Amino acid sequence: MKTLIKMAAALLVTSTLSGVATAGNLVTKCSNFKNHWNQPAATETLQSLAPGALTPIPLDTVRMLDKKTAKQVFVQAVHARRTGTQTVEVMARVFNCGKAPVEVVARTHFLDASEFPTEPVSAWHLIVLPPGALTVYSERSIAAAPVANFLIEMQLK
Repeated sequence: MKTLIKMAAALLVTSTLSGVATAGNLVTKCSNFKNHWNQPAATETLQSLAPGALTPIPLDTVRMLDKKTAKQVFVQAVHARRTGTQTVEVMARVFNCGKAPVEVVARTHFLDASEFPTEPVSAWHLIVLPPGALTVYSERSIAAAPVANFLIEMQLK
């Protein structure tokens, strides 16, 4: 019985890592993907000085730079935390909803409380996602205390 439990636990880990849900062996799908382009309202946004000239850009989120990227890559989670040196580390977990491999690039803006950049925007980082795969993009700020918000941008390579 113990051997069977160990085998089931190993299967659970393997199937979870390969994108297969163990409940009924269902392949992970992006079923509620239609409204992904319209991100939820953020508590803070970047506003245009000219009314109506630019849609407010939510902060502390991932912003897809085009609809094609938003249709293929689903943002499963976004988190930020202070490191031991008081810099900020951001993380976005993304999933490829397509049937083909996809290459996206991502970069991060770190901003202070008045929405002024605390440092230059990060370099573009390549993320390669096989079909149905989940991966994590992360970035750390250089500055410490002044970082109050961030904005991650993603687009197809």
